[in-house]
Amino acid sequence: MIIECLKDGFALANRNFQLVVIRIIVSVINVIGFGFFLGIPLIIAIAYLGFDVAHARHMLPYMADNPLEFVSRYLGLALLLLFAFLSFLVFSSMLFLYTLGGTLGPLRNSFTNAGLTFTLPSFFREANANFSRLFWLLSLVFFGITVLLTGCALMGGIMVLVVNAVSATDGILTMFLRSFAVVFMIIICVLSLLASVIFSVYSVVISVVEEKNAKESVKSTFGFLKEKPQALLFFIVLILVFITASLIFFSVQIPLRIIPFIHVVTFLINAFFSNYLAVVLWGSLVAYYMRASGSPVYDTGYEI
Repeated sequence: MIIECLKDGFALANRNFQLVVIRIIVSVINVIGFGFFLGIPLIIAIAYLGFDVAHARHMLPYMADNPLEFVSRYLGLALLLLFAFLSFLVFSSMLFLYTLGGTLGPLRNSFTNAGLTFTLPSFFREANANFSRLFWLLSLVFFGITVLLTGCALMGGIMVLVVNAVSATDGILTMFLRSFAVVFMIIICVLSLLASVIFSVYSVVISVVEEKNAKESVKSTFGFLKEKPQALLFFIVLILVFITASLIFFSVQIPLRIIPFIHVVTFLINAFFSNYLAVVLWGSLVAYYMRASGSPVYDTGYEI
């Protein structure tokens, strides 16, 4: 079913090609937002620091004698930059969620109805309907991921303390146990993070496809992954396929970089290619879930 779902993903992306254009526009808005939220504070910081550098000869002896003055002088500047960065993260995250909701909704509708054509009002309608649902869902999932990673860190600390308590000497056995504990915890953390990413992605797909709230989506995701553990394999294969495609695509561009003024063209091509692959990826996941779950929505409509 992996090949069929990949074909579904490409077919859905081609049928909803406007989603690629919308995602490129959103990427441009993110770049503009980055310049707005961080560019202005950085200009202020550079101007402020430039004034201090010009008077460094007189200020440094005073700052050395009064270190608290140094902290109070630049604390406000550091807080301004931190606030600007956090503001940009919030803006970018909200824009991402809104675009994601507007992407998954039309892909679901297009999968269930082959004759359905993409329209801009449908994008905004789905984005408005799914935004709050995805916001609360990902907030709940990220809270769970934080608890999980915190538990892994605590378990790692306990293991280190136990190894140090058991091994009082600095012999080969002690080094082996410490190395084993570190490697074991790294593997556990990596696997936990991978499982969290897979769970988050499927919970987002299920939330939009089934139109469920956060708690129901999490519960349905647990049930789906328990019943269909091959979904984990599909996700890993999907990511590997797209990583391979990206590496091949970018390697082809390497010889072209010697051509003058080609960077702007390659940037636009990369933006199109990466966003097209993103739509294909989400379309493949929507198709896989609706096929694997035997969704009645899939039974009513559409096959490739």
